[in-house]
Amino acid sequence: MEALSKPIVIEDEEVCLYGIFRGVKDPKTVIVFIPALTGTRIGPQRMFVEIANHLNKENIGSICFDFPYAGDSIDKTHTNPLYLRDYYNFHLSKVCDFLLQEYPRSEIIFISISIGCMPILEFSEKNKLNKVILLSPNHLSKNKTIVNKHNIYAYFIKLFQFNTWRKLFFLKLNFGRIVSNVFYIKSKEKKNRNEENNHLITCGKVDLLCIFGENDPELMENQKFWKHNNIQGRFNNYDEYIVPNSDHSYMGWNSKEELLTKISNWLN
Repeated sequence: MEALSKPIVIEDEEVCLYGIFRGVKDPKTVIVFIPALTGTRIGPQRMFVEIANHLNKENIGSICFDFPYAGDSIDKTHTNPLYLRDYYNFHLSKVCDFLLQEYPRSEIIFISISIGCMPILEFSEKNKLNKVILLSPNHLSKNKTIVNKHNIYAYFIKLFQFNTWRKLFFLKLNFGRIVSNVFYIKSKEKKNRNEENNHLITCGKVDLLCIFGENDPELMENQKFWKHNNIQGRFNNYDEYIVPNSDHSYMGWNSKEELLTKISNWLN
């Protein structure tokens, strides 16, 4: 069957989300690429595009989405990206409704990178999807904000990186919003505590593939977190792979080849 490539538009009174579908007309599996907060539908170094093209050769469909504030998509309600779970859940629910309507017989698998990983995992668990792929996954603090207070060393390093300040400027974060993010609102924290305690009981278990870069400065901290979650029985199956000589964004052709091979083997 000849592979198709067509634009996807999800629009209602709240959002206008843009994406690209690649694959056969009625795919058995659809991989849905969700960007990190400041990423776009092509991924870092066109990673999402290359993975999608590779999977299409194996008759696996894909959709690469933009989310508001970084790509072409528009959030008409101006959802605050500072609280990541609310931001992602709002837009993922729109995506999921579209997928169930357009691809009712296809297996849906979400994939994301970096800070987008925890939100898509939690969304997949709550909606009882079977598989999730996480690339360079980090994790969020228990109070559901961007800041992970258990990894202060990583934040200290990022303080001196240009990309950190570029993102802060991009998100229009002033000092007051950053402080409110770090200390959060205690009433919201208490409200969400029961949900966290019941997480393993109320959510479905997924087959999870975590891929890390060997030279990622946050590798040890994040690897420890995800292994601990697996030991606690959170996942149905947990598969972990470290790409040799690779960084957080899998820079370089050799790293991408390793990435493509691992994802393809895991899906098949």
